[in-house]
Amino acid sequence: MANAKYQSTIIEKSISGYTKYRLSLPLKLIIAGVVMLLVAGPFDFAWHSAFGLDGLLSPSHITLTMGLVLSSIGALVGILSVNNSNLLNQNKNKIKSATTLISPILQTRQTCINEKYKSPILIVIGVIPVWITLSGLTHMLSLPFSDTEYFKFNPDPTLGAIIATLTLPFLVSFILISSFQLTRKFGVLSITGGVFMTVNLITSILPNQHLLPTIPFYLLNLISFLAIDMLLSKLSGSNHKTIIYWVSGAILGLTFFMVYYPLDTHTYNEILVNPQPVWPSLTIPIYFDVMNKIYPLVALPSITMGIIGAIFAHRFMQNGRQI
Repeated sequence: MANAKYQSTIIEKSISGYTKYRLSLPLKLIIAGVVMLLVAGPFDFAWHSAFGLDGLLSPSHITLTMGLVLSSIGALVGILSVNNSNLLNQNKNKIKSATTLISPILQTRQTCINEKYKSPILIVIGVIPVWITLSGLTHMLSLPFSDTEYFKFNPDPTLGAIIATLTLPFLVSFILISSFQLTRKFGVLSITGGVFMTVNLITSILPNQHLLPTIPFYLLNLISFLAIDMLLSKLSGSNHKTIIYWVSGAILGLTFFMVYYPLDTHTYNEILVNPQPVWPSLTIPIYFDVMNKIYPLVALPSITMGIIGAIFAHRFMQNGRQI
């Protein structure tokens, strides 16, 4: 009996030791992403060596993008984990000494502290790469930039427009509302949207000198972000908070057509009756022509996906507290 008890103790210690050193979810995601990035480099070199220049969508680029997506998600989950772990350590003694009668009060207090503890700067730093990489993946599957001499990887124009219409409004709503809910502080949503717009401005608008006159038009998106930021900050704690989040998601979903300017010009131009080549000097007139003809058709789907994004953001915040 004593020998059996000793062996049982050894097994329990081994299991606990394995559990202690088991990789966490954030680390698993980051390692998987980094491995894909390391594979994508030589894979892309081999692909170029065999087939020359490739388009936006290719097996090596998909590998690279998925590696970036996994790494960015792992980093964000890791930020949330560290925040929650630090908070748990700070309140460990208080929670242990809590009695059954006051435990609901302590749980409510811990939730409030948890929301306030998350650093707004870290949340923005964690959220932006996720938004950029998921947007990049969506563009790969919707933009007509992938036909080459050897392979025709361009998506079907209708399918590409459907993917963009369902995914991009969801991303705008989900990312921005999540950034607010993870901090509950005014300004985080606006800063997150502003940083994303700055990246798009630098990479997609400034390189084309013909688009410079439209910069003020593009910056008008900040008004929508500020308005939703103020709405959520003032009214998210009211009795009608569900409706507030739905309205916020709907408005943010509608902004996607402007937020993703000018790249969405190429996607939706393909489904016009008479699509035109989108030369740099013609991007502005084609974009506003597309807006007049296509935007009314995608308004309802974008509102719907924006609301769905708001619902998912609420669930994401609840899961973020438990990571």
